[in-house]
Amino acid sequence: MNYLRYLLFALMMVVTVQTFAQNADTTNTWEQRKKQYKADKIAYISTVMNFTVEDAQKFWPLYNKYDAKYDQIYCQRRQAYNGCKLEQMTDAECATAMDKLGELDGLELQTHREYEKELRQLFPAKFVLRYFTAESDFKRKAVNRQKYHGQIGVDYKKQ
Repeated sequence: MNYLRYLLFALMMVVTVQTFAQNADTTNTWEQRKKQYKADKIAYISTVMNFTVEDAQKFWPLYNKYDAKYDQIYCQRRQAYNGCKLEQMTDAECATAMDKLGELDGLELQTHREYEKELRQLFPAKFVLRYFTAESDFKRKAVNRQKYHGQIGVDYKKQ
């Protein structure tokens, strides 16, 4: 009888540990969510813009070039804090971080202006404005989707 109690207890412990153990599934890593976000963004922009073959051949290489620049600026922005929490930073570290963030804001604005200038050389102003509107609409929808549903990688329909 005592043996049965120990066996039952051990069995319950094994089931409990397996139930509460973390899932080793890495389908929701930061890199995968970032890739899914970019894929959703490209699909949304393609849908809204309704590219012709010629337009797509001119647009996407330019988009990829500037998207890489924006990613680089974003990474530098994240590194400005050096992985520190604001409460743990000294005033000197905060001042340095603010200076770096200001430089990055200027760099981002300069990159945006270069991107817009190159787009306007290739496409009419209406096309460029439609693209920037589609991009901001996607960002707004993605934030709302994440905020209210906690999901990235779901359908973002043109409305």
